[in-house]
Amino acid sequence: MAIHLDRFAPFTPSDEDKALAAESIRRLSRHVRKPRKLTLQVKGQKGPEAEVVLSAGAVQLLGTILTEIARGNSVAAVPVQAELTSQQAADLLNVSRPYLIKLLDQGKIPHHKSGSHRRVALKDVLDYKRKVDQRREAVLAELADLGQELESDE
Repeated sequence: MAIHLDRFAPFTPSDEDKALAAESIRRLSRHVRKPRKLTLQVKGQKGPEAEVVLSAGAVQLLGTILTEIARGNSVAAVPVQAELTSQQAADLLNVSRPYLIKLLDQGKIPHHKSGSHRRVALKDVLDYKRKVDQRREAVLAELADLGQELESDE
């Protein structure tokens, strides 16, 4: 079944959220740089309420989230095993749905059908996006090198 991405709507930080995230990441930075299990003490108005143990991976993810919030970026957490509709996948890649269908039909992104509907794993969409971004970076680097060569020839 396709995931309902509205459950994972992006969190857009306020100025207060950004300031709190910046202070939190400052305090956690040494733990995030060398991730290891971490115990956090949760305090309420009346003092300690609970201790929460985070795995090294969760500490690293928390650091990434706090860093992005401190920068003022919206963030969302979505399970990687999530399945997307073709429209959701197209939106994520910032392409039209017909173009995405073409990519799916060409086998460039794995998918399966659920009845007459195509479903795409979020992981596969993100892998495709990463490959396209890497190719784009390589082409831009090559163009920059060519520009440098042309300038040095003049």
